Amino acid sequence: MTFNRHRKNVEPGATAHRRYRHVRLIMLIAASICMTGHVLRADDPQPPVAGDNLLRNGNVVDLAEGHPVAWKPSTPDGAAVPTFSVTPIDAGHALTISSAIAHDDAWYSQWVELPGDDHVGFYRIQARVRKSDTDVKARITVFGARPVALRHYVDLALSGGAGDWVEASRTFYFGPARHTPAPKPKMQVALILSSPGRADFGDIRLARIQPRVTWINERVREEHYGPGNVILDIDGSHRVRLIPQAPSTRPEPTTSAAQKASGYVCFVPSNSAGVLPEYVPDTSEISADRLRFAARGESEFVTFCLRPLSDLGVVDLRLEDLTGPGRTRIKADRCTLYVPVNPTAEMIGYNARVPGARYQWISKWLRPTARCTARRGRNIQIYVDVAVPSEIPAGRYRGRVHLDPEHGSASTIPFSIEVLPISLERPMPWGFFRYGWRIDDDEGRARYLRGLREMRWAGMTQAAIIRQGNIAVRADGSVDLSGHDACVALYREAGFPDPPIIGMERLLPSICAALGVDLAFDNRGFARFREQDIPDEVRTFAATVVRNIRDHSVKAGWGPYAVHLVDEIAPGGKMVNARFLYPVWRKQAPDIRLHSGIYTFDWWRKFDSPLDINTVHYVHPCNNEPGNRRWRALARDMGTDTLFGIDFIGALNTFWEGRQISLTSAKGVDGVLCWTQWVDHDIKEYEKNYGLDPDDFDPYVFTYSYWKGGPWAVHLQNGTTMRSTAWFGIREGIDDSRYLNTARAWIERARSRKELAEDAQAASLRLEHAMTAVPWVAELRRPGSTWTSDSADKVRRVCADIAVHLQAAMAK
Repeated sequence: MTFNRHRKNVEPGATAHRRYRHVRLIMLIAASICMTGHVLRADDPQPPVAGDNLLRNGNVVDLAEGHPVAWKPSTPDGAAVPTFSVTPIDAGHALTISSAIAHDDAWYSQWVELPGDDHVGFYRIQARVRKSDTDVKARITVFGARPVALRHYVDLALSGGAGDWVEASRTFYFGPARHTPAPKPKMQVALILSSPGRADFGDIRLARIQPRVTWINERVREEHYGPGNVILDIDGSHRVRLIPQAPSTRPEPTTSAAQKASGYVCFVPSNSAGVLPEYVPDTSEISADRLRFAARGESEFVTFCLRPLSDLGVVDLRLEDLTGPGRTRIKADRCTLYVPVNPTAEMIGYNARVPGARYQWISKWLRPTARCTARRGRNIQIYVDVAVPSEIPAGRYRGRVHLDPEHGSASTIPFSIEVLPISLERPMPWGFFRYGWRIDDDEGRARYLRGLREMRWAGMTQAAIIRQGNIAVRADGSVDLSGHDACVALYREAGFPDPPIIGMERLLPSICAALGVDLAFDNRGFARFREQDIPDEVRTFAATVVRNIRDHSVKAGWGPYAVHLVDEIAPGGKMVNARFLYPVWRKQAPDIRLHSGIYTFDWWRKFDSPLDINTVHYVHPCNNEPGNRRWRALARDMGTDTLFGIDFIGALNTFWEGRQISLTSAKGVDGVLCWTQWVDHDIKEYEKNYGLDPDDFDPYVFTYSYWKGGPWAVHLQNGTTMRSTAWFGIREGIDDSRYLNTARAWIERARSRKELAEDAQAASLRLEHAMTAVPWVAELRRPGSTWTSDSADKVRRVCADIAVHLQAAMAK
């Protein structure tokens, strides 16, 4: 991949995301620990020597020479204060602390006023210490202390025998912990003696480390602060911490004569997707089959990696038809070849905008291509995405990818797809909860339709239609719903099989405005008044408006839908809106299903009005079996027949993180409706929005992604679409639920046949056993969890085998 270094008409510093430039990393003190660990790059040199000592009065020699004493004693109330003195030593002086009793909190400390305005960075604390006895517990601690004392600290434990001078140092990251403004931060450095005895502290030094800088492109640079400590700086306005990749300890694979002749080692990554270029495969990955199974009508991908043994230059890729039973073919034009672009840094966790957010390198973006560049020891991962025809004989279909390198001999890599003799049922309801839906012109309509079709590519069955802004309610109670009509038509055109969820979150302020009633609302349209303050005229008028909306939806042919009136119902203004609007809808339009998201037991009980669908954080009903029983019981008590799960999908979702949602959700909820910031992006918008050449893909543009995630796909100038590994993972997860539903459907069909009752019961028990192995969220996220994508494949295979067996039994 190349980066554009010749932008047009863009002044320096006026690049990516100007609208976010005001959002800086806000400094609230924390000593977020980032200890020396793995190296990001194998060839990272050591950084330059650390800067000036920030403990201006901290060098104990200053104390002996009569400078103002900066070190101050601190002990718990009522505790005996240990003695201290300045003692001559060979190379100067030392601060000696002595105590006859143990103190958990007895220390000498100094406030450190950091210079300048940018205090995020790496620092090194160094000291020489001598203890009177081996058992004396002495340490130096650095932590953030103003305006709020924080618990996170860097602790320099001091070992060594009695009378020995011990030199110790530690590198740490000093940065923000919370996303709130704060006064100018201060560090506190404490010399602590927490046991009886004496310790001499000499030559204490705290210094900021100056980095070695490596430019990735003209906007993005890495700042290396030593082994394991890296900051990624994007356009000078967005700085994130990188968690380094651990260098591989495996030796390079032993090569055969055939591998040497081809110029590469081929392997199948156990990670399924997203292998970094430096990764060294193990023996089992090299010998693994390049085989996947798929049902008729399903899209499934096969992936494998090449590890070049030398620089092969530009490699042309060509896919031939897949040949199966009776020489039946799956045409090559039903397949798409993807190759990852360079790795990018993506957020770990949810909120990329929170200061101190951590990032890691991942192989994320997959570009449709027929060409790649092969360099020695740098993996190239190839994805073959196969759209299996709906009408095709079952059996194994074999294909080959032809490689024609610039340097070296041409070769082929075989792979296979096992087509099963079944067609899949629909998945569990799955979709995205999306705001926006501004379809103001043909271009906007086409752009939004493309995004909806991208959701359908992933297998999604529905979406929420949330048009922002007030509802156009007139004084006579009629409502202009032409914008909603256009959205529903677009939704139908995209081919979603499930009813939409139509949002009207600003309905109450719109009703009051049309009636001329002056009730106070906040800027989001939520009440600043009590329920009893709503006058009767508003109640009567609201009933008329709701009936008119319902009648219009029937006349306009919206079909089945659910209405979403208040998002995330909680005590306060949201609760006032919800407790008024939902009962009105229930009474005036009883055939329309009601939807919202109420996330806690307490809020749900306070709402006390029936919902047909409640979308809750999926981690709660899916956390464990007892939790699921409690949520299900509450839903029944509250008159809710459908429990959906929501996941706030962050920017960093690997293939596996995308896949795991569906199968785990299938244990605990009836459907999934996740939050995402945006689905897709057009590469042509680069120059308009970012000042970048659309011919060059710069993945760091999206490092600014909000915590609700996206984009998942990028549409290129040549008409193809680049997709993320996580997007493939979500598609696989949705297909997992299709396999599960297919097995369940065939079990029910078999039960209808008396002679197959035993077969159906045996299949039901086998499926139940397989699903028991699927972990709940608490187990899935437990450190050391062994549940992987391969584990999910095994459950999928059980579902497929059940469907194949029962289908064959019923055909006899």
